[in-house]
Amino acid sequence: MTHRRFLYRDCLKLDRNSRNNIVSEFQLRALDRAIKAVLPYRVFKESDCPGVGFCFPGNEIPMWFTYQSESSSINIKLPCNWLNTNFLGFALCAARSSFLFTGLRCVGNFKTNNGKSWQLQWNFNRDLEFPRSSNIFMWYEHGNYLDAVEVSFQFTYRVTACGIRLLYRQDAEELGINNNLGISNVEKTGAINYT
Repeated sequence: MTHRRFLYRDCLKLDRNSRNNIVSEFQLRALDRAIKAVLPYRVFKESDCPGVGFCFPGNEIPMWFTYQSESSSINIKLPCNWLNTNFLGFALCAARSSFLFTGLRCVGNFKTNNGKSWQLQWNFNRDLEFPRSSNIFMWYEHGNYLDAVEVSFQFTYRVTACGIRLLYRQDAEELGINNNLGISNVEKTGAINYT
């Protein structure tokens, strides 16, 4: 799947406030995309990308990601009724050690109550090369989900830490994203107002 990409390459002197602003921008854009992806009518134009991905120098998973691990995998016992009409998808985050590479992948293995399983895969653009500094990657892609009780996420290509957040309509509403129209500050201004 194609992402709308926001890459902060060679920005090695970002302070904590700048990194927080990047994370806030990701939250807004990911939730805006997620709302549009679940609307009953097509909001995306053919030229739009249904996914969004951010990359910036760093090695700490932002606190916004509810589930975190200091390795390349994470197991989550899903909350009861997690898959409901308010569920929008998963936001993923990975910290990569410093070396040149051309992509990142995450595989989610979902397990059901009756012992069945199913799998989803998310990719962060394989066609890009990134600098040799440590980087944080955050991305969202819309997916079609089936009910499950547990999921195991496995990130590839030397991930040193990872994070996952389940996205819900309430998250979007808290950021002022219109639940019915999928129109947000992103569409109106092109950026977040940090006042």
